[in-house]
Amino acid sequence: MAAIGVVIAFLVIGLLTGVASAVAVGLVHRSTSFRRASSAGCAATVVIWLALIAMIFVSDLMPSTILKGAVVVLAAGGLGGALMILHWGIDASWPKVFAAWVLVVAAQALGVYILGNIAIDGAVTAKQKRTLADIRSVGTGAMAWQADQVSEVTQSGDAVGEADSEPVDRSVVKAADFEGLRHDEVQDLLYPSDTFFYQLRTPKLDGWGHPIEYRFNLNDPLGPRVFFIRSPGKDGKYETNRYDVGSFAATDYDADIVWADGKFVRWPEGTLR
Repeated sequence: MAAIGVVIAFLVIGLLTGVASAVAVGLVHRSTSFRRASSAGCAATVVIWLALIAMIFVSDLMPSTILKGAVVVLAAGGLGGALMILHWGIDASWPKVFAAWVLVVAAQALGVYILGNIAIDGAVTAKQKRTLADIRSVGTGAMAWQADQVSEVTQSGDAVGEADSEPVDRSVVKAADFEGLRHDEVQDLLYPSDTFFYQLRTPKLDGWGHPIEYRFNLNDPLGPRVFFIRSPGKDGKYETNRYDVGSFAATDYDADIVWADGKFVRWPEGTLR
C-alpha cells in the first residue's frame, strides 16, 4: 500500500509540475509556436516523472535513487529548454524564456528530491516499525511460555536457576548461543491449540519481506540464554552473529533488529519508550 501511495503521489506531482512548466514559460512568451513547444514540454515532464517512478521501484525505493531522479529531471529539463530554443529560433526574448524554463525545471528537481525522500522515508520507516512490533509481540508470547515452563519446573523441585550458573555477560549477545527453529515450530510452540495460546500469529517475514530468524533453547527454559529473534533489515543480509547491546541510527534501515530474552539487543534509536 505504501508503494501504491508513492506512485499516486508522483503521478499527481508530475502532472502538476508539467502544467506549471507550460504556464510559467507561457507567461514569458505568447507566440503560437511557443505554446506548441510548451505543451510538448509539459508532456515531456510527465514522461520524465513516470521514468523516475520506474527507476525508484527498480531500485527498491532507495532514497539515493531519488537524488538520481532529481539529476535526471535537471538534465532532461535543460535539454528540453535547449531544444525549445532551437525550435523557436534565436530572438531577443529567448534569454528570458530559457531562464524561466531553467527555474521551473530546477524547482521540479528540488521537489523530486524533497518530496521523494519524505515519501520514501515514510514507507521504509513503516516497514521498520512493523518489524519491531512483530518481534516484540512474539517475544512477549515467548516470555509467557517461559513463565509457564519455569512454574512447572519449580513445582517439580528440579529448578536450577541462573543464580546457580556462571555469570552471563548481558552486554554481548551471540546467535551461536541459541538453537535455530523453523517458523512452523515456533508457531506450534506459541499456538498449541485454538483454546489456549501464547501468540495468535507468529510472523514468518519482516516488514521488508525477509525471513525472521527464531532461535530458542527449549531444552533449558531456565538457562541464561533462551530466546533470540532477529531481522536482517532492509538489505536482507545479517551484519554479524555477535551483537553489542545498543541502538543504531533510525535511518540505518539495513541494520539488524535483534531481540533476546525479554529485551531488544539492537534497535532503531528513538523507537523504544
